[in-house]
Amino acid sequence: MSQIACGADPQWPLSRWQKRAYLMKVYCGLVWVNQAIHIKAPDTPVNASHGLPEGWMASFRELQALEAETVV
Repeated sequence: MSQIACGADPQWPLSRWQKRAYLMKVYCGLVWVNQAIHIKAPDTPVNASHGLPEGWMASFRELQALEAETVV
């Protein structure tokens, strides 16, 4: 199970809320897949990557840049 939280501003337009929600869902999905395929992941995350392989995190960072949003 994974969960993510990030800052938000009630004044944001709907499109920004949607981008944030999309990125958070993608990230949680990566964490779930990582655990499902038994890649070694720490029980208690030590950092924001939640034990994801560096290649996955690099791709996720690129996605965040494309969306002009940062959630992790």
